[in-house]
Amino acid sequence: MLPPVLVAVVVVLPVARAEALAARLGGPSYAVRELAGQDLVKMGRYALPVLRRGLAHRDPEVAERCRRLIPGAEEQAIRQRVAFLLETPPRPVPDDVPLARKFLAATGDTRDARELYVEIYVAHAAWLEEIARAGDQTGKVFWEGLDKLLAAGQEESFGDVENLENRKRPVTRAELALFLLMSADRTVKPQKSESFKRLSVDFFALPATRDHLNASRGGAALRRLLVSWLEGPRYVDPRGAEMRRLQLAYRAAGAGRVIEARPLVRKTAFDRTQLMPIRAAAFVALQDLGEESDLPALAALVRDNSNVGAWSPGDGNGIYTLVGDLALAACVRLTGHNLEDYGFPHADRIRAGVPDALYFGFADNKSRESARRKWSESADGRKLVTGGRR
Repeated sequence: MLPPVLVAVVVVLPVARAEALAARLGGPSYAVRELAGQDLVKMGRYALPVLRRGLAHRDPEVAERCRRLIPGAEEQAIRQRVAFLLETPPRPVPDDVPLARKFLAATGDTRDARELYVEIYVAHAAWLEEIARAGDQTGKVFWEGLDKLLAAGQEESFGDVENLENRKRPVTRAELALFLLMSADRTVKPQKSESFKRLSVDFFALPATRDHLNASRGGAALRRLLVSWLEGPRYVDPRGAEMRRLQLAYRAAGAGRVIEARPLVRKTAFDRTQLMPIRAAAFVALQDLGEESDLPALAALVRDNSNVGAWSPGDGNGIYTLVGDLALAACVRLTGHNLEDYGFPHADRIRAGVPDALYFGFADNKSRESARRKWSESADGRKLVTGGRR
């Protein structure tokens, strides 16, 4: 690694050269002016501060040349910063890479995290620059930018709820990562967001989010961001939209096998003071993230009649779900049994995808009691009742 003094010299020399080239933009020779402009574009990140100052130059022609050169210099700057961030061995993050230090402080400065940051930066460089320069308006710039990205063409028709699933706009991995980072940052003031509350914008779409979380590049960093976001606090507005997003995030954590989230998922599922929709979502995630050591606590809740909710699948048979149903389903799945064998009426829906907690209910107490009895009489159920191991 270069000593600090040499690093300073390396940085100062290109800046001085950029200043010298900018001085030629107003020279008498057209060829010299053109060549100076081409060289400034090639300098990218080192030329940008000079070109931006040049926008206020007293010579209108120089100011206009600077304006025309900035887009090309910005493109070159992106390439330079990406190459710098991905060098091996890694070098310290320079000051002019927007939000990179904040991002790596949240994810840990690993190769995986740098690759995820690069993905965000390449997709949204201008937005990141704007956020980084926003000062006390950071929240406004972030949330308005997110709405601009996500809300276009997503106007909801509340009379067409049946087609909502087909109209959802999945959030890209870069957008999701930036959302998780910024909405969990206590220094970023929340602002009312139409896209956040709009159900047709799916922040945790499956199977896309599952694939993002398990990607060989950037997946580990995204998992850390998700766990941090789940732990909270989250700074979002409207708060009423947070519960549904939180439910979906727990669902994604389970579907993505985010093992890092297991302690939080377990804590939330067994916390009787937790809001029921969130607790129910954690029970579903625990079916994917749970371990044998969770079975005694789950088995103790099989007869818990706390209400989770009800829904109608459209076949005329209403379903209502209790905490005990979710605990029973977790016991069944974690011991390798099939939900169909226990009479869960919508095992096919559950098997077809990552389900809502309400899918685990029963149409009547007779069916529920039959499932509970079968569990208590099974070998696994008996061992848990007697304190044995399966």
